[in-house]
Amino acid sequence: MGIGAIICDSSGKVMVALSKNLASNLSPKVLEARAPCIRLLRANDVRLPVQSVESNALIVVNSNKNNKHELSVFGDLCTDIHHSLSFFTGISINHVYHSANRAAHGLAQYPIGLDGEFIWLDEVTSPISSVFKMDYPIQ
Repeated sequence: MGIGAIICDSSGKVMVALSKNLASNLSPKVLEARAPCIRLLRANDVRLPVQSVESNALIVVNSNKNNKHELSVFGDLCTDIHHSLSFFTGISINHVYHSANRAAHGLAQYPIGLDGEFIWLDEVTSPISSVFKMDYPIQ
């Protein structure tokens, strides 16, 4: 399984794209919670001023908005997201429909069968440029 993450500036320009292979047998619910954690950690690493986090996993968004976390791996990840959000001033976490999240889904599919993490800074290049044309036609 893989995780895809995109960090954009306030005008919608892609600043960072991340694709990471996760060799695990974690549930999809847990994997959906790992994506915002990784995204926020990478944004903090490169000191990007993030204003909003979007996820198509409504359960992750609701858990963080309500600040009610269950005692489980999923709950621990939601707690991590909540703490990571505190590194950014005025940040929000919002739900988007899967159809508005196609580029991130394409990035999640990219590393399957490959090792490691792939990060693109400021410029979206091959082989993932076709993924971005779906949601970010101006890139």
